[in-house]
Amino acid sequence: MSKDATHKNGNKSAERSQECTDNNHCHPEGCSCGRCHEERRGCECESCSSVEANFTYSTPMNGDSPDIDKILELANRGVAMAQYDLGVCYNSGLGVEEDPKTAAQWFFKAAQQADGDAQFALGRLYLEGRGVPQMDDAARKWFEVAAQHGHAASQNQMGYLYMSGACGVERNPMIAMQWWLESAENGFPEAMFNLALWYAKGECLDPDERTAMVWLRKAADAGFPPAIDFLKQLESVTESEQ
Repeated sequence: MSKDATHKNGNKSAERSQECTDNNHCHPEGCSCGRCHEERRGCECESCSSVEANFTYSTPMNGDSPDIDKILELANRGVAMAQYDLGVCYNSGLGVEEDPKTAAQWFFKAAQQADGDAQFALGRLYLEGRGVPQMDDAARKWFEVAAQHGHAASQNQMGYLYMSGACGVERNPMIAMQWWLESAENGFPEAMFNLALWYAKGECLDPDERTAMVWLRKAADAGFPPAIDFLKQLESVTESEQ
């Protein structure tokens, strides 16, 4: 699976935003609340608005031509989301010369601030040995940290690690299923599809076609292409048998 991840930590966003409002948690060197990071705009809380009225800029994740100067300005000020976006730009050559090593440096800065997408992206770089040495332990560390904090793509990735026994973990399909379930419940379509296959094959338990179909339809409804294609194939076979 490859992904310069969509910048969402799902169920954590509302918690961070409320924490910021309740505890005046924002700081001058970059807002740490969910609203700023998730919606790309200035927070309405007093300490955020006094520092930066608007964090909006053209973003590479929306297919725009990235506003490199603005992203770099905010990244240098310590805004984790901008650090992540700058990493994406350098990793993919968007608005700058492609430079995985620099991408890893910016991802690391954001990852240290508990940015789940940056932690996931850094894990991918260590897994692939892109811009950093290939290190399974480091890859697993960053995937696991993000997954434990509710990052859906990382939870899905942990499922792969436990299903295959990769990156130094002992193969355990039941733990893989648990990670995929958490990811699916966080709305990650690929994990929904993985669950569908897991139940259909009966890995570690009897096959459960009914539950498999539930997850397959959810993945298809969420727009995951392999699930859509698989569902069409099943419907075609059903029609031909009637």
